Amino acid sequence: MPENQTERVYLDTLSPSSDQWWDRYLAQMTRMTSTARFALATDSTYILDRGIFGAGDPTATTWPAGRVRTGLVMGSVQSGKTASMFGVTAMALDRGVNVVIILAGTRTSLWRQTYERLAEQLDAGDEGVAKATRRLLCPAPGGALSGASNSLQDTYRLSSAQVRRKLREGRPLIIVAMKQTDHLYALGSALRRSVFDAIQDLGDPVHMLVLDDESDDGSVLDAAIEAGQDPLSPSLKQIPRAIADLWEPRSAAAPANLFTTYVGYTATPQANLLQEDQNPLSPRDFVIALRTPLDVGLPVDPEDLTEAPQV
Repeated sequence: MPENQTERVYLDTLSPSSDQWWDRYLAQMTRMTSTARFALATDSTYILDRGIFGAGDPTATTWPAGRVRTGLVMGSVQSGKTASMFGVTAMALDRGVNVVIILAGTRTSLWRQTYERLAEQLDAGDEGVAKATRRLLCPAPGGALSGASNSLQDTYRLSSAQVRRKLREGRPLIIVAMKQTDHLYALGSALRRSVFDAIQDLGDPVHMLVLDDESDDGSVLDAAIEAGQDPLSPSLKQIPRAIADLWEPRSAAAPANLFTTYVGYTATPQANLLQEDQNPLSPRDFVIALRTPLDVGLPVDPEDLTEAPQV
């Protein structure tokens, strides 16, 4: 991680653009005050620019050798972490991120709640040609979370032809997955079966963003218990490894042109910051805090951080 640096920033203006993910998302935030909307936009922009794209666009020369960057976003309880996560997703899609995976809770109710909120706010509007054209959403709308009895293989099933077409057209793949081992392994299998070959055949760098809601819930390893054990032992905690398997599977090689950013959202950062490096999800590249309601921020020149305000 680069030298520690603390700064508070604000945006002078919000630059609207036509028919963008961010515009559609912000249009749904009607219950937010103008101050809250402004803070959401400012923080989302900062997380995108300094965190997700902190090393620039993904290339073999600018990114780490493993093609993976990991970071943490901290926010207090009920501070708008989910709103931020969707705001960051919208801006990332507008920036050209190809695949977004949202890890949405360890219980079915939380998974369904996040999926429905995403459908209402980030992917708003009636199902139709326009929606089907602009993205590929998994699980498919109206089916997987309806309460019907579906196998996990069916829940996360992806059409290879659709994936290839979307990637060629520059349209994103959006996945909302339950953060439970069986679900994660089913999703990983679907990625290897239907997505990895399409990414490899595309040739150009493909950027996958993994956003972990409540990253302290199931994503942290117990170093004392796991010390000295075989990392493949079934007795070890599997969720962090199942998450990492989404982009770095132990059973097969990932495409050489796949670049991944993992961002954990948490209200208890100590659990993430004080864990051993053996956790593949530990924040190695950036740590960012959402502002508090009274933190109005101070101006910072993004081109010159030598005089960044310290707090």
